[in-house]
Amino acid sequence: MIFQFVVSLGVLLAILWIVYLIINGKFSRGFPGKNIIILEKKYLDKNSMIVLVRLMDDYYFLLVTQGGGTIIKKLDELEAGKIMTQEGEGDFKRIFGRRFGRKL
Repeated sequence: MIFQFVVSLGVLLAILWIVYLIINGKFSRGFPGKNIIILEKKYLDKNSMIVLVRLMDDYYFLLVTQGGGTIIKKLDELEAGKIMTQEGEGDFKRIFGRRFGRKL
């Protein structure tokens, strides 16, 4: 009786672990695409974040909340090119700080 319980529990935990790996692997990174790339995220609190997004050839700072998203600023080509070549994609703190640090 105890042996059956232990084996059943082990099978159940193995199935749950496999399901977790499948869901975590597929959906945590989102659906990959060529035209929309999230470069960086910065959480402000548990319900809102600021995101640097590349959409085709344009770069945007977005405020994302539970109620939706708002474009904070669209970077023009010269500005985006300067940011990405000087600081590299993904250096959110410096990019956001230089663009909005003094205004906030």
